[in-house]
Amino acid sequence: MRAREFTLLEVVSDPEVAKTQQKLVGLGYDLGPYGPKGDGVDGIVGPYTQAAIDAYEKGISPKDAPKPKQADV
Repeated sequence: MRAREFTLLEVVSDPEVAKTQQKLVGLGYDLGPYGPKGDGVDGIVGPYTQAAIDAYEKGISPKDAPKPKQADV
């Protein structure tokens, strides 16, 4: 019997996403505890980044921005 083969997906950090994340953090949005500095800037659009982008686009202030649901994290 052979073990099942599987593919590991490589998650690649995007410098343009990191720039957007830096701007969001500068505005006060919480991007979670990810990235080398623990400020959420990692170049990957995860649930915290997406929630912050959605809030920003809807004009929701950082303090009122919803956090992602635990199941999304």
